[in-house]
Amino acid sequence: MEYGWAAPDGLRSVRLRDEVVSSLRQRVLEALQSLPKRGVEVGGLLLGRFAGRDPLQAVVESFAEIECEHRYGPSYVLSETDFQRLDKIMERLENGRAIGFFRSYTGRAAVLEDADLELLRNRFGGPPRIFLLLRPERPKDCHAAFLFWTGGELPFEPECPEFAFDPAQMRVEAPTAPRVPPPVVPAKKPAAEPSREPPAARGHFWLPLAACLLLSIGSAIGYELWRGAAGNRWALLPLDGHPTAEGFELDWDRSAPPAVDASRGVLTISDGTHESRIELGQFDIRQGKFAYPSSRPDVMFRLELRGDRNEMAAGSLRIVKTLIPVAAPPPSLPEPRVEERARSVPDTETVATGAPGVLHQVQPTIPAGILARIDGRVVVPVRVQLNPLGEVIAAVPQAVDSGNDVYRYLAHRSAEAARHWRFSPHAAKSRTLSFVFTSDGSAN
Repeated sequence: MEYGWAAPDGLRSVRLRDEVVSSLRQRVLEALQSLPKRGVEVGGLLLGRFAGRDPLQAVVESFAEIECEHRYGPSYVLSETDFQRLDKIMERLENGRAIGFFRSYTGRAAVLEDADLELLRNRFGGPPRIFLLLRPERPKDCHAAFLFWTGGELPFEPECPEFAFDPAQMRVEAPTAPRVPPPVVPAKKPAAEPSREPPAARGHFWLPLAACLLLSIGSAIGYELWRGAAGNRWALLPLDGHPTAEGFELDWDRSAPPAVDASRGVLTISDGTHESRIELGQFDIRQGKFAYPSSRPDVMFRLELRGDRNEMAAGSLRIVKTLIPVAAPPPSLPEPRVEERARSVPDTETVATGAPGVLHQVQPTIPAGILARIDGRVVVPVRVQLNPLGEVIAAVPQAVDSGNDVYRYLAHRSAEAARHWRFSPHAAKSRTLSFVFTSDGSAN
């Protein structure tokens, strides 16, 4: 028996053997319960084949767990010894046998981190590859989502909604149409031999056959209707939000069709190591917002809405609260002349790290494996937009269309660091920060 998953756009599909789903689910749940609080995370190779490339059709026939010594804690972060074990296993496998990778996330959302990106890009770079992200929950629930290369890049979180990784709830692969039994034709009798059946009996011969044909046609129609109802019609749900004095507020367009047609919803909130699932009714969905009190500066939200006809819309949003440093009051200055007061603040300027006017700065942290691949000196400019308080409200790295994977990774990490910078109030509306990286690990 096989279980199937298909993307809403129909461009990707995955079939998994029954024993793969059962065994992998049991292993992930066992690891979750192996230690108090959040257990440990596991990962490994997905083994199988590709039945098609356009559209992508993958068949997962088995899996091979890659042991992790958990040198850095319960998260699945491989050490040098773990990487050597992974490389040896991949060398022993047949060419093309490893079609992807899986890993579990305990006590948090299934979102790729820096260590995940480094592993997948270095060992599983380029399509076609499939990545299975598993999120177990006590005592026996397990959710999953697939991740794929998109435009030569890996998204940080799955583009399609999670599904229950449970044989009792997954869709069973079935033939595209039910089999119709061939009609039964009576054997011909010799022409000279008269019929021994009464005329009335011959007239009723076709009734059972007609009933079989009608039952087959009804089964075919019912099967197609079931397929249409079982397949989730999925749409993207844009989310917005902002920090508040008590915590955070999540917003969505309550007049959008997914919100208007929704009859129920689930809001998943990942707050540090704590995750909560909140059931929403029609009244809650029509409000278009949700207030969440929290003292943490970083919270992940995921909202899933469903309608009466099984249509679904989902969206995710991560809100980071910027901490504003308390600065000493500036010394009193003489009243500026009228002509000086009339001068406007420049719209843009280029600054280097450590320049005057910078109240708080954060440097990107780069793993040793990435630093070893830097050739010479790499400069990454990041364009930032500021509000009147000097807070960074947007950070966009420049020249990210470069074909160099290392540069794209450095640009991403630089933009993340730039979002935490803080400047003097009423500074230039936009600036360009220049981050310099060298192979010896320095960044400024």
